[in-house]
Amino acid sequence: MTKLLSLITILLLSCTPTISLQTSSLIRTSSVEKGTKFPTQSFVLVRKILTVHECNQKDSKECRTGVFRALGSGISVGKFKNGTLFLTAGHVCDDGLSQEQLSHIKDHEITMQVLDTRSRESNATIVHKVLGGPDQIDMCMLFAKDFIVDGVTVASKAPELGERVFAISAPAGIFHPPTVPILDGLYSGPIPGTGNAMVTIPAIGGSSGSGIFNKDMRLVGILFATHPYFNIITLTSEHRAMLLFMNDSFKILLSKQN
Repeated sequence: MTKLLSLITILLLSCTPTISLQTSSLIRTSSVEKGTKFPTQSFVLVRKILTVHECNQKDSKECRTGVFRALGSGISVGKFKNGTLFLTAGHVCDDGLSQEQLSHIKDHEITMQVLDTRSRESNATIVHKVLGGPDQIDMCMLFAKDFIVDGVTVASKAPELGERVFAISAPAGIFHPPTVPILDGLYSGPIPGTGNAMVTIPAIGGSSGSGIFNKDMRLVGILFATHPYFNIITLTSEHRAMLLFMNDSFKILLSKQN
């Protein structure tokens, strides 16, 4: 999960009276209709692979050559031409290297990969990434060429306060294709002044990028952070912010076709 100070600050604020929610304020807890199909086939494990080929100094303590991996979760939002588009968290796509660290590295590369529930894997490219900004958005769109994974349906509106929501994710990298963990919790509402919302779904490293679904299995957000001391208080992108990010991503895709 992300360790960005700004995001942790938001998470710590989730314990303050200004945005905490009393149980009496929950208006509805929705149940899943019998026969509802969870779209687990649209899930992918996202791998970020950092390969350090050469350091500026061979004996540098701040640099080591080798291959380093980080894991996240992702969800297919549909096909584009001969490939598939996936949503995940912005920091999953970020190289995570500071300017100080980069000053010690002479040659490196970062590769993004996706692994689906059929144990197929593919390299992916970053279409669009936002990490931070005035709305504290943490989202990324990936494109995997010649790799088709069925997409989910995006919800037409945000969940209601107290509505039951679900995450399809690989917490701590737990994923055994075709089986992927399904977790649930309650939608607790938007975080004022940001493009994010709070849910009570357990999360840990590896959960970042999980798709969040309503009772109809429509996508309502992308998980990206959890409280460092109480990991059932979790942040996702707010529904409207997710739609705007997707719209911007599609514009970028189409501009590249011209």
